[in-house]
Amino acid sequence: MPARARIPLAAVVVVLLSLVLGACSGSSERPRVSGLSADTRYIPRKTASAVRPHYVRRCTTNTERVKHTSSSGSGKHKRKRTWYTTENRRSCHQVRRGSERYTRLVHSSAYCVELNNVNGKKTADNRWYEVDQKTYRKAEGVPDGKKLRFRPVGDDC
Repeated sequence: MPARARIPLAAVVVVLLSLVLGACSGSSERPRVSGLSADTRYIPRKTASAVRPHYVRRCTTNTERVKHTSSSGSGKHKRKRTWYTTENRRSCHQVRRGSERYTRLVHSSAYCVELNNVNGKKTADNRWYEVDQKTYRKAEGVPDGKKLRFRPVGDDC
């Protein structure tokens, strides 16, 4: 393929790829769902104790012999002078020393709402949705079987 044909082809590929990725990403907001209120559930945050290696910073100082040169004059009278100095160099790195305990997060807290007849479909029952705290408090006050409409944060709570 000639070089002139590759440039427009590459441009077409880039444009098509950006269109496909743009269509896949869509909007960041989830669509609203509606249905009959069935239940609410709060899942508290869960943590666990764990152990990880503990690292400390260790630095060492080394001396290094450095060569210096300077020149003066020109032509036949050019002189080169050389001298050496000793300079200190410091290098630091992480070294493992023992272990440390920490609290790791197994899963964060979640507010969940169960709906029946989701979006008017009689077969779409017992669907759980993760919602924000404000929607959860609102759903707690709604009696079972009453219509509820909200924008979920996530599915399968």
